[in-house]
Amino acid sequence: LWRAACDAAVQLGDGSARQTKAAFHAGQSMQKEYEQMLLAGLDPNQAIASLDCRDSWDNRERDRQRSSGRRNGGKAEGRGTGESGLSNNMPKPNILLLGHPYNVHDGGFNLGLKTRLSGMHFRVTTMESVPARNALYEADKLSKAIFWSLGRRMVGTAMHLFAAEQVAGVMHLAAFGCGPDSMIGEVVEREARRLSIPFISLVLDEHTGEAGFLTRVEAFGEMLTRRGRL
Repeated sequence: LWRAACDAAVQLGDGSARQTKAAFHAGQSMQKEYEQMLLAGLDPNQAIASLDCRDSWDNRERDRQRSSGRRNGGKAEGRGTGESGLSNNMPKPNILLLGHPYNVHDGGFNLGLKTRLSGMHFRVTTMESVPARNALYEADKLSKAIFWSLGRRMVGTAMHLFAAEQVAGVMHLAAFGCGPDSMIGEVVEREARRLSIPFISLVLDEHTGEAGFLTRVEAFGEMLTRRGRL
């Protein structure tokens, strides 16, 4: 990995090993922050936007410090509400929204499901919220292997969060006529049923109507809310 980073630096026109090493470690640090944000409940776009804003703030702060001729370390240390603030405050019930990325993150296709769930005061966790290595580790515990790479990660994500007791319920988004989606949904549903975790499967296609779809979503959300009060 380090050799590849050095080769990339040379190709980009900067052969300085010192600068390359600094950039390499900065990238590793940012990747860890990104994964922590996903674990805290942000979706990938929100996490990237947060890191971009933080990066812009850092650049402005460095410019200000250079112009004033001094460094203000205190402000840099207290800059973020990022990962610690997010991960230490989790009052909302957490729904695992499981499915292929094009089903989960396309608001036009799923009728803005993530936004609607947030409006119902739920936290939304997706497959990207769990590091791939953790998800695949859990998936390897199954008695039979799952041959679809994304399918393995989806099942492993659910199992990881089930073991950590971090979800109140599971919504599985499946594309109409997709065999792997049906199989993955069945595997996750059986595990959820065994642990008494509510599960709902929502099938999407180009003819999905808003009324019936949202009725099921709202009913599931109300059930989770009532269940949490018991």
